[in-house]
Amino acid sequence: MAKRPEGLSPYLRSIVSPQIEDSLIFSWTFIPSNSSDYQKAANVRIYNEGSNTALITLEAGVDESIDLSERLSSLTLEKMYEWEVRVTAADNSTASSGRKLFQYGLVDFKGDLEWPNGPDPYEYIGTRKYFNEIRENIISVLHDYVVDSAEEEKMMKEAQSLFTNYIVPSRTDFVTLENILHLISIKENSYKDEVDQLIEDGLGAQDIHKIYSFIDRLTKLPPAPPSNINLTFHDIQPLKIASGSAKNAGKADLTIDVKWEPSYLETAQSEIYFGNDLMEDISVYHIKLQVGFSDYSVSHSLFFRISDLNAWRRSIRFSMDHIVFHHLSSSKKTSYSIAATAIDRRGKESTTFNKTYNVANVPLGVKSYQLRAQQMDVADKSVVKAYYDIYNGTNKAYVHTVKGTAKGVYRYAVRVYDINGSVSAWLYLSDRILIDPLDPPAAPKPKVKSTTVSAITFEWPSVKTATSYEIQPPNGGSNVTTSSLNRTFSGLKEKTKYTMKIRARNAAGNSAWVSVSGTTKAKPIVTYTQNNIRSRTWRTSYEIKYQNGRITRPAAEYRTEMDNKEVLHGQWIELRDKVQDGLAVKKGTRWGNHKSLFFLDYNGWQSRLKGKEIVSVRFYIRRKSTSHGYSNDGRFLNVYSHNYTGTGALPAASKGPSIANHHKVDKLDWDRGQGHWVTLPKSYGERLRDGKIKGIAFHHPTSDKSPYSYMRFDANTFKFEVKYK
Repeated sequence: MAKRPEGLSPYLRSIVSPQIEDSLIFSWTFIPSNSSDYQKAANVRIYNEGSNTALITLEAGVDESIDLSERLSSLTLEKMYEWEVRVTAADNSTASSGRKLFQYGLVDFKGDLEWPNGPDPYEYIGTRKYFNEIRENIISVLHDYVVDSAEEEKMMKEAQSLFTNYIVPSRTDFVTLENILHLISIKENSYKDEVDQLIEDGLGAQDIHKIYSFIDRLTKLPPAPPSNINLTFHDIQPLKIASGSAKNAGKADLTIDVKWEPSYLETAQSEIYFGNDLMEDISVYHIKLQVGFSDYSVSHSLFFRISDLNAWRRSIRFSMDHIVFHHLSSSKKTSYSIAATAIDRRGKESTTFNKTYNVANVPLGVKSYQLRAQQMDVADKSVVKAYYDIYNGTNKAYVHTVKGTAKGVYRYAVRVYDINGSVSAWLYLSDRILIDPLDPPAAPKPKVKSTTVSAITFEWPSVKTATSYEIQPPNGGSNVTTSSLNRTFSGLKEKTKYTMKIRARNAAGNSAWVSVSGTTKAKPIVTYTQNNIRSRTWRTSYEIKYQNGRITRPAAEYRTEMDNKEVLHGQWIELRDKVQDGLAVKKGTRWGNHKSLFFLDYNGWQSRLKGKEIVSVRFYIRRKSTSHGYSNDGRFLNVYSHNYTGTGALPAASKGPSIANHHKVDKLDWDRGQGHWVTLPKSYGERLRDGKIKGIAFHHPTSDKSPYSYMRFDANTFKFEVKYK
């Protein structure tokens, strides 16, 4: 679908003149509707202002400009004309720019002053030819200005009388030159500093060559660039919701029709304003106006005569209608820029004055709408549910189907999102919609009726208007609907809190969910302790160093003399020479590392613990009061398990018993003669229950390294306790 051409030049009553070649190029920008669109053809027509009959018709084809130079004979000077361009898009659809005004006229150009190169004024100081040339050139420069005051008329007469006295140059000539140069500095402004410097101490004959050079340069330099041109923006009306309504078919109807209308998209206005520094020697301002977005824009090339600008009070207003091509922009940030040059009466063009304006929140059209609803009580006094979103989209209507607890008065608010990213204020619709259908039932009031170790029964009184009850089971699974007033859940864990949810139901809907919790009873904990447990201790091969230098290394052995009497933990290493057990031994003697085994009644334990949950496992034993060991012993104990039924099942002494399931008990403080209950992991009881172990053992695997723990225990004090349920 073709879109309106943009970026037309000429435009805004700008001048088209045969003296300005660029003004005779009529141009536009084709706006594609998608990536594959292009200008297939274009037709340009020029009309007398107000006429419907084309004065000039030109075909541009795929070009986006035409040159009017060959058709100027059809136009009359100083008349206003209208022109338009009609484009044909790739899909053969057409669109017109609409008519744009321009003026065909002449520009007041005087052309360049051609001054011959003057001689050295000191070489010809007495001739009149040189000074006559200066006088005539100064008069030509003054003619560039509009003589519109008595002071300027006087200045022109004084210029004409320059160098006419008998003595040339006279003192009067230098005073006149100072006045003329001062006037030029005011009119041209750019040269003020140079003139002030030139006449600071008064002019004299030595300055003639400077005056000549200055006037010569003045005829060759372009005018100063414009510095007081501004763009202003007016009447930016943001999009908003203009009106809206809500209705339904009666208080029992749960569907509410909501409709709304946005405000009209109004085109804002922009104004090019030329400040009060319009220069009298300027004939035309050339304005390049860039209109659009920060990432896509179109350009107008416009020419305005200073006389026209003065007639228009230096102001040109136009519509900000770039919305037509906002689909080509990703940023949607409106950006206008102006580039201006001044062309003086000699046809000289200044450098460019540039300025860019980023204009916020220029409306581009509807992106989407946001609709909210609020539920009040039936008296329309208290908020039941604060405003909440029910719709986001591009439609201007929505059917709100009320769900849940529907009774109440419904209010609505809607706002619009602009394509440029701005958001309007909320429009709160005045309509109030009452909905008062059959109420859902009240919530039930459940409680715990009874509990066992593995089951809980809940019950609740009958709820008025309820036809059934929906239950969310506490132990998972699908919801259950029932008309009963109680419910039992079994297969539960003991001493565990379970929560059931329940709500009442009828044709109008459901009550709120209500939670009720109950805790199953705990299984009784049974404690059983085995006493009089048999034991045997085995030690590795050891090394005895005698004080006389002899060393013996007895083999590994079962210490049957200790059976059921004494058990050991660790390896005792002598830290000094001493007499031990009647032997004079030396420091460094190692008495062997020990494995001390206790043989439990494993068959009895398996029978007793079958199917039971282990709560805790511990044993009791007392350390003997003998002097064996050292002061820092007794801080930890290494406990293992074994799988020997009794002493008769043990392997040969040279091999020694195998142990497993190491558990180190830390943070002990086991003094000589002191007994302790030692807690083991529950896994020891579980393995005993499951037939995976038959007893426990003490063994310090690294007692040859400091710190170590060597202790002698009274085997008769050993007790093994398991709590289970």
